[in-house]
Amino acid sequence: MTPSPSQSPALPINSLVGQSSAMQKVLESIKLYAQTDDNILITGETGTGKRLVAQCIHNLSRRCAKPFVAIACPAVAESVFEAELLGYEKGAFTDAKESKAGYQ
Repeated sequence: MTPSPSQSPALPINSLVGQSSAMQKVLESIKLYAQTDDNILITGETGTGKRLVAQCIHNLSRRCAKPFVAIACPAVAESVFEAELLGYEKGAFTDAKESKAGYQ
């Protein structure tokens, strides 16, 4: 797995469309969570716009000048997910021949 920073232009929150009360709650949550430094787990079915929501949160956050890195979690084996996401030190496990920084 080698996620790369998004090269797409900043995605404004008004690019998300919907009039339902559920969608209005999503938009309010985006604005609220974008102001925190907390980690945010976005879950949902395939094709529901999780990446769009994550990118909107990023673009409204204090980190907006830094790269947006999207990771397709199903593409990462469960056994290596933590090491890939957080990084590891040389010798931490059998195949860790050198240290690797995580995606923080």
